[in-house]
Amino acid sequence: MLKCMKNVYSINIIKQAHNMDDGSPRHSYENQILLYHLDEDMPKEELIRFIKEDNLEEPYEVVEGTSIQWAVAKVVDVFEVLGLEGQFDEGQEVYSRFFPDDHDLAVILEKYFPDYVFEDAEE
Repeated sequence: MLKCMKNVYSINIIKQAHNMDDGSPRHSYENQILLYHLDEDMPKEELIRFIKEDNLEEPYEVVEGTSIQWAVAKVVDVFEVLGLEGQFDEGQEVYSRFFPDDHDLAVILEKYFPDYVFEDAEE
């Protein structure tokens, strides 16, 4: 029986906050880079689904009294990390920034990631 090879991957995502009462998106975005051990032959659709499920945050109440939830809006990039030594937790965050813009997701992607979005790229 062949065993799937697991490699270390860096996953670059954009999260967006949503109102829990009606599901409407908010103009709040976070860019994160996370580390995972993943099967090298995982299909793209399965990888995207896994990343979105693993990074769905618990809802919480904000100062104006509404509840919000952060979810992955886009998987921006996925690449193998070579030579990474040591242990880390699956989904370990290694980078994060919030965007100050009050724009929709398409504007954020065009402004900050104009040349590539993994999730939308042709295979």
